[in-house]
Amino acid sequence: MLNSLISELTSPLKDALKLAGWGVAAAVPAGLSFAFFVYAAFVWAERNYGTLEAALLLGAVFLAVACLVVAAAMIMRRRAAQRPPPRPTVRWLTDPAVLTAGVELVRLIGLRRIIPAVALGAVIFGALDGGAGRHNGRDPR
Repeated sequence: MLNSLISELTSPLKDALKLAGWGVAAAVPAGLSFAFFVYAAFVWAERNYGTLEAALLLGAVFLAVACLVVAAAMIMRRRAAQRPPPRPTVRWLTDPAVLTAGVELVRLIGLRRIIPAVALGAVIFGALDGGAGRHNGRDPR
């Protein structure tokens, strides 16, 4: 019993570690191949333009790529700041103590009496909430 519980809890961790290992195994050759492509570009530019010009050209290319990445990150950050914060989830509904209290309340009052009370509470809650799910023809985003 305990062994199955432990294996059930550790299996996602093992899967994540395996995935990370495969990611590292793919990243190392990809990084090396990128380094060789950069070296080949430098040799080609050095033969055609000279050493200083080749170094300046590759430096400018890497600076342009870095500027594009920074601009994309700034745009993503601005869009994330403009998004409304997520609505908090109602966690107390899944609390075992609340569920037990609800079952005991139904037993105490009776099912025939509690159904109209719950319906009335839902109507009142919907009225007080103001129809948060409706967007009246407008885009809710």
